[in-house]
Amino acid sequence: MSPDERVFLRQQLLKNLYEHHFSFSGTVKVVTAEELKDDEYFLAYKYLSEKGCIQIDPPGLAEEQGKDIGYRITAQGIDLMEIRQRI
Repeated sequence: MSPDERVFLRQQLLKNLYEHHFSFSGTVKVVTAEELKDDEYFLAYKYLSEKGCIQIDPPGLAEEQGKDIGYRITAQGIDLMEIRQRI
Protein backbone atom coordinates (compact mmCIF):
# COMPACT_ATOMS: atom_id res chain seq x y z
CA MET A 1 0.00 0.00 0.00
CA SER A 2 1.35 3.44 -0.90
CA PRO A 3 1.64 6.28 1.64
CA ASP A 4 -1.29 8.08 -0.04
CA GLU A 5 -3.43 4.95 0.24
CA ARG A 6 -2.55 4.66 3.95
CA VAL A 7 -3.56 8.27 4.56
CA PHE A 8 -6.84 7.65 2.74
CA LEU A 9 -7.48 4.49 4.79
CA ARG A 10 -6.93 6.36 8.07
CA GLN A 11 -9.23 9.16 6.93
CA GLN A 12 -11.94 6.64 6.05
CA LEU A 13 -11.63 4.82 9.38
CA LEU A 14 -11.83 8.10 11.29
CA LYS A 15 -14.81 9.19 9.19
CA ASN A 16 -16.57 5.89 9.96
CA LEU A 17 -15.99 6.35 13.71
CA TYR A 18 -17.20 9.96 13.45
CA GLU A 19 -20.42 8.87 11.74
CA HIS A 20 -20.88 5.99 14.21
CA HIS A 21 -20.44 8.41 17.13
CA PHE A 22 -23.26 10.67 15.98
CA SER A 23 -25.53 7.90 14.67
CA PHE A 24 -25.36 5.77 17.82
CA SER A 25 -25.23 8.32 20.68
CA GLY A 26 -21.48 8.13 21.18
CA THR A 27 -21.34 4.38 21.70
CA VAL A 28 -18.26 2.27 21.08
CA LYS A 29 -17.78 0.75 17.64
CA VAL A 30 -16.52 -2.81 17.91
CA VAL A 31 -14.02 -3.74 15.25
CA THR A 32 -13.85 -7.49 14.84
CA ALA A 33 -10.73 -9.61 15.01
CA GLU A 34 -11.47 -10.60 11.41
CA GLU A 35 -11.25 -6.96 10.27
CA LEU A 36 -8.07 -6.44 12.27
CA LYS A 37 -6.37 -9.47 10.65
CA ASP A 38 -5.38 -7.11 7.87
CA ASP A 39 -2.13 -5.49 9.02
CA GLU A 40 -2.95 -2.25 7.21
CA TYR A 41 -6.23 -1.85 9.12
CA PHE A 42 -4.68 -2.86 12.44
CA LEU A 43 -1.82 -0.39 12.02
CA ALA A 44 -4.17 2.37 10.84
CA TYR A 45 -6.29 2.03 14.00
CA LYS A 46 -3.12 1.87 16.11
CA TYR A 47 -1.82 5.06 14.46
CA LEU A 48 -5.10 6.92 15.06
CA SER A 49 -5.05 5.76 18.68
CA GLU A 50 -1.45 6.89 19.21
CA LYS A 51 -2.28 10.29 17.66
CA GLY A 52 -5.16 10.74 20.14
CA CYS A 53 -7.88 10.78 17.47
CA ILE A 54 -9.53 7.61 18.78
CA GLN A 55 -9.38 5.62 21.98
CA ILE A 56 -9.70 1.99 22.88
CA ASP A 57 -12.71 1.23 25.01
CA PRO A 58 -12.48 0.10 27.72
CA PRO A 59 -9.32 2.14 28.39
CA GLY A 60 -6.26 0.07 29.17
CA LEU A 61 -7.22 -2.79 26.88
CA ALA A 62 -4.21 -3.89 24.87
CA GLU A 63 -4.39 -3.52 21.12
CA GLU A 64 -3.75 -7.01 19.83
CA GLN A 65 -4.51 -8.64 16.53
CA GLY A 66 -6.80 -11.60 16.95
CA LYS A 67 -9.19 -9.84 19.35
CA ASP A 68 -12.30 -7.74 18.87
CA ILE A 69 -11.50 -4.17 19.95
CA GLY A 70 -13.90 -1.36 20.80
CA TYR A 71 -12.95 2.10 19.53
CA ARG A 72 -14.52 5.50 19.94
CA ILE A 73 -13.58 8.82 18.40
CA THR A 74 -12.17 11.45 20.76
CA ALA A 75 -12.93 15.16 20.88
CA GLN A 76 -9.64 15.71 19.06
CA GLY A 77 -10.73 13.30 16.33
CA ILE A 78 -14.10 15.05 16.00
CA ASP A 79 -12.38 18.43 15.71
CA LEU A 80 -10.05 17.06 13.05
CA MET A 81 -12.98 15.74 11.00
CA GLU A 82 -14.96 18.97 11.30
CA ILE A 83 -12.03 21.26 10.53
CA ARG A 84 -11.16 19.15 7.48
CA GLN A 85 -14.74 19.53 6.21
CA ARG A 86 -14.42 23.32 6.27
CA ILE A 87 -11.20 23.45 4.25
